[in-house]
Amino acid sequence: RKGVRTVVFVVCNYAVDHTGNLLFERVFWKRDHHASSRRDMKSDPAASLVGSPPYSAFSSAHHRRRVSLLPDPAAYIRLVKLTMDGESGMVRSVPFRLEDCSMTEGIDSMPILWGDTNPSGYFAYRHLTAEGSELHIVPEFVIFNGSEHHQITVKQLGHSPFLLEPSKISPILRDRNNSIVVQFEVPSINGVTSPVQIDKVGLRICVTKSKGTGEPLGSLAVQTVTGARDSRLVIKIGALNFSESDNDAGGSSGMFTHDFIRFRVRWSEMRVTLKDTEEGNEKYEENRTAIRKYLEHHNVNSVELEKKLSEARHDYNAEVERKEKSFPDVAQILLHRFTVDLQRIFKDEDAKVQGIGLPSSERAQFSVVVHN
Repeated sequence: RKGVRTVVFVVCNYAVDHTGNLLFERVFWKRDHHASSRRDMKSDPAASLVGSPPYSAFSSAHHRRRVSLLPDPAAYIRLVKLTMDGESGMVRSVPFRLEDCSMTEGIDSMPILWGDTNPSGYFAYRHLTAEGSELHIVPEFVIFNGSEHHQITVKQLGHSPFLLEPSKISPILRDRNNSIVVQFEVPSINGVTSPVQIDKVGLRICVTKSKGTGEPLGSLAVQTVTGARDSRLVIKIGALNFSESDNDAGGSSGMFTHDFIRFRVRWSEMRVTLKDTEEGNEKYEENRTAIRKYLEHHNVNSVELEKKLSEARHDYNAEVERKEKSFPDVAQILLHRFTVDLQRIFKDEDAKVQGIGLPSSERAQFSVVVHN
């Protein structure tokens, strides 16, 4: 009885492509097609290099990525990417060696440049295995949809928009201005955010508004943090800040519904002056007639009194008009330490209004304080 033979192939060095659109090729010295030394690679121009046919790529069930077999760690290799620019239809990176790649993933991974020394947007790091090295090629940025229910459409200047499914990630590249400015759309609620720059580490709050009415529907928290195995940096999109019950009720009732707002206006002094503006009014003439009848009833010479009042008023107005035209003062009120205080508070509680299902822990306060 013949035994069954088992043949095992051990690969010492291989590359894991996290982008899904890159190939690898070996670089030779043009004169003798032998791998060149570091000194030769630096002293001679790129035209003196020749590349091998690109290595094949295989699907790996273990890594869930494309895998390519690589030569000796001391050999020079470079990335190859298909492109619509140029006549060759391909763009190649600056040659590098596997043994020169960083062994630290994430933010400390090694940047890869194109042949014209422009940034490629790709980074490399390696892991040591029992047989050799495992090279990982990762994008600089990936974007992650942290929502469990809503699809998000990502629109970027100079790039085709793409739909990001819940709990999925996708690579994203810088634009021609070396930045990432995007606009998010939430198709399920017909909402859209304003453009926001997200290529810097930090947290940003994007207000989601209705595309039809412009009414605020909620907000998205977008945070850029350092990456790990899949990228150098990760852009995380949080879930919409309103619950499913709010969606059923027609969306959020306002932009500041659950926010803490405090508005205060304070004056050290406020002066209120009342002016007599009825002198030329018909109603004012009626009042003068009523006063005249009252004075005549009590045997008071109203004509003489009115004449004296008119002379006094004429002298007063003439003096005022020398400076500016104004109505005579009737009264003046002086308020000290006048304060208007509007305060809106939302407490993070689980209380609900019975039969409605909306948060009931909102508090509002308005006060006017006058210290006189």
